[in-house]
Amino acid sequence: MKKNKELYLIFFWAALIIIVIIIFIIPNVIMISDSAKNIKETLAKLENLEKTSQNKEEVQKNYQIIKDNYAVLDQLIPKKGEELNFITTLEEIANDNNVQQKMNLLLAEAGQNKNTPANILPFQLTLDGNLYNILNYLNDLESNEFYLNINKIEINQNASPSQIDQEQPLILTNNIHLVLTGNSNWQ
Repeated sequence: MKKNKELYLIFFWAALIIIVIIIFIIPNVIMISDSAKNIKETLAKLENLEKTSQNKEEVQKNYQIIKDNYAVLDQLIPKKGEELNFITTLEEIANDNNVQQKMNLLLAEAGQNKNTPANILPFQLTLDGNLYNILNYLNDLESNEFYLNINKIEINQNASPSQIDQEQPLILTNNIHLVLTGNSNWQ
């Protein structure tokens, strides 16, 4: 009987421990697991918010830079009605560098291409002169007040063998034929 009593006592304590585990410990483990998931989700949301706030700060900095430089950017893109000034500037650059220039505004091309915005003016510049003068022309063209986007450059030597002077360096005496195709943005 004593053995039975001890067995009952062992079963009783084992059952009590199992009941305590089922009633108290398992729900707490589940609750801790759920809390860990919630903490991870909250941490992920906080990281996203931090990235968003950093992006927002970066966008604000970039906006401020653009805002501060708007006047400079506004001057780079000519306004409608300044076409004559644009053409005159290019002619002056050509005359200053002793380069013959022919300018062709590709208005028909701009009208045919539906993908070209209305504020883009395609053009083609045909230049003739020696290499030194043309390089000076290109340097002046790059530093002028108008922003030009050159898409295509074609260059050919324009001199025949009988025109070449053997006593002068070839670079200075040979004529170059240069065709620049591009566009200019307008407001």
